[in-house]
Amino acid sequence: QPLAITNQDEIGSLIGGFNRLLETLAQREQALSKSESRSRAIIDASPVPLAVSDANGNVTYLNNAFVQAIGYTSNDIPTLAEWLPLAYPDPQYRQWVSDNWRWNLEKAECTSTAFAPMEINVRCKDGAVRTFLSSTSSVEKESAGDYLVILYDITERKQDEEKIAQTSEDLRQL
Repeated sequence: QPLAITNQDEIGSLIGGFNRLLETLAQREQALSKSESRSRAIIDASPVPLAVSDANGNVTYLNNAFVQAIGYTSNDIPTLAEWLPLAYPDPQYRQWVSDNWRWNLEKAECTSTAFAPMEINVRCKDGAVRTFLSSTSSVEKESAGDYLVILYDITERKQDEEKIAQTSEDLRQL
């Protein structure tokens, strides 16, 4: 709370400076809150499934597109340890995804390059398997270990490619 200035002396000047500092801090806090709300609204409006995890393996954020496409909410998958067996029920495939994800992440960090996108098959909450082109990047340098995971659904494209390959094989056999 701003302090009342009772005298126009050095103490009054000091209190006035303190009050101006409080006002500046309040304005910055308001601007930061507005910026954060705007950023969250943009991320929530994205049609691409997005998730954020922290250095401890906690899933800290899922956007609306993630929940709609895959079906899991933050309550279903509070950690990566709980996500992995749900998304990749086959232990061998889960290990392959984990190993390749880790390798791509280490390579990206060591070479200061982008994470090489991976094509992965994810079992959704409703039991359907969808194919995603997935990638990740560090959220901020200040929050080491926080990663944004981007999942681009390519299920229909993969199905179309399989139909074209089958048609080509059928034509070749004819």
